[in-house]
Amino acid sequence: MAKNDHIPVKEEAWFTYLPGSSKILVVDPHATSPKREGELRFSDGGTGSLAIMLNKVAKALVLYLINL
Repeated sequence: MAKNDHIPVKEEAWFTYLPGSSKILVVDPHATSPKREGELRFSDGGTGSLAIMLNKVAKALVLYLINL
């Protein structure tokens, strides 16, 4: 199982929050493999990096799923 294909258990964090000072909120649920119809789907490459960049450049608040 690839690193981004791990389903977190109850005690594990499954998202990261990056605070920002702008009024922009970026939510990135596809930074890791989402579950669709009971099966894990491929992650959308680069979306997590884009969310982090928007936090650094535009000071956006960011929530993104993490690779566990």
